[in-house]
Amino acid sequence: MSSTARALIACQDVMEEIFVHLTPVWDVSVDDPALTRAYRRKQRCALLACATASRAISTYAISALWRVLDDLTLLLKLMPSVRGNPLHLHDTHIDDTEWNTLQSYAQLVRELKYTEPRPKVHYSMWRILAQKLKGEPLLPRLQRLEVSAAPPDPSAGLLVISPSIQSLRVYAARYGEYAVNSDGTTLLNALFVALCSGGTEVPPILAGATPTVTRHLQSMGRLAHLQAIDVFEYGAVMHYSTMQALSTLENLRSLGVWVNFQDADSLMPSQEGFEALESFTVRGELDHVYQAIQMAGSPRLRKLGIAPTMKADVGEFRTFLAGVQRAIPSELSTLQLYPGFTATSAPLSLSSILEPLCTLRHLRELSCQFYTYPKDPSAEDIAAIATAWPDLRSLCIVYYEEKPYAREPIPFSALIDLAERCPSLQSIALTNIDIRLQSPPSSVPRLEQSCVGYLQLDNVIGALDADLLALALVVERLFPNLRMPRYIRYDVTSLPLWERVLHIVAGIQAARRMSH
Repeated sequence: MSSTARALIACQDVMEEIFVHLTPVWDVSVDDPALTRAYRRKQRCALLACATASRAISTYAISALWRVLDDLTLLLKLMPSVRGNPLHLHDTHIDDTEWNTLQSYAQLVRELKYTEPRPKVHYSMWRILAQKLKGEPLLPRLQRLEVSAAPPDPSAGLLVISPSIQSLRVYAARYGEYAVNSDGTTLLNALFVALCSGGTEVPPILAGATPTVTRHLQSMGRLAHLQAIDVFEYGAVMHYSTMQALSTLENLRSLGVWVNFQDADSLMPSQEGFEALESFTVRGELDHVYQAIQMAGSPRLRKLGIAPTMKADVGEFRTFLAGVQRAIPSELSTLQLYPGFTATSAPLSLSSILEPLCTLRHLRELSCQFYTYPKDPSAEDIAAIATAWPDLRSLCIVYYEEKPYAREPIPFSALIDLAERCPSLQSIALTNIDIRLQSPPSSVPRLEQSCVGYLQLDNVIGALDADLLALALVVERLFPNLRMPRYIRYDVTSLPLWERVLHIVAGIQAARRMSH
């Protein structure tokens, strides 16, 4: 080994930085080859090779290898007595050697996504592990957890909860099932009340788990480090009493919930608590959503997402938004709306619906993902939004589910006007844009200072008559700093039209860089 290599390995900061970039990331996206499971497997293989190649770097490699886990069974299999499918202990006794091995690796885990056990684990395993833990957490340094605690046996989901957790996402139904589950609702409400009370009052409903695991939960104490909770659409609705319990978590900064406040005993919800809350996403019936926003509208709130579960009259929704505006701080910077409207709704324009929110002068990100629009979004709506919020950094106006046809299109000139009037924009997603240009590309101003890195035009109009090369030239002039896909396909004919345009823009960008 050269002296340079030895000096490099001896520098702890440099080695830690190298292996940070080799650590598999949490989120998986099929759109990015660097985030697919296959790529993550390659990363793990590289880390394993590093761990076995040299003692000098094995500590760094092993820490990176175990930092993020997609499956808890990988950890359980470290014990030689664990075997079979479902996994079970061949012998109910775990000797000290294999238990110490398990614990030494468990301390390295910081993030765990345990929603689909592969293979499944026999319920007896959780009882034995809980007895062995004696009230201590299985993963003592866990920071981020995504877990299923679905009935009839939520033991696995309960056993991996640790006092060190900062971010928690819980499924109350089987992974991929989003409908409300009554048993899961009862379980999760009881669970969060227990966690917020410091585990002193674990209600009988948790007896769905083995009694030993329930006693283990009691020993966890209050989750003082918890900063983010997400139960937005995973099989359970949160009751008013549970929201009151969550409001006592002094470090909670982000909350996503599906609410049902039928247990509320007053029309005026409590406005105490949630003192640190900065991000709130809420789903439910409009009146319950409004009550939840009144509870969570802390002075620190900066991000709000609203997803009504029932279609509403557009006038009723506009009145609802006026009430929301009064319940939230004027410093709100991000707003996401996901409503649907009844067929009898009056044809109010998008700008008319949003008018009660125009006083939110600090708004920087606006997302309107409606199931349907009472009136098709228009150039006038885009202009009104640019006037109300000239400092926008992100604008999204698309259809959440429905893919409409034969709609009134937004002229491409509206996008040009938006780019000129909102110079801070970094991300734009619009629907029903007419991509047939009315003027040559040379007449479009070149916005060298544009910050837009992401542009998505959904359900474009006029594709058969459009000149894609001219369109790409205009896009490149308006958004010279547009980020391109990480990879280029050789055969682009099968791609959606907008992706084909981006491939042409990528070529124009490359040619411009080469000319300089």
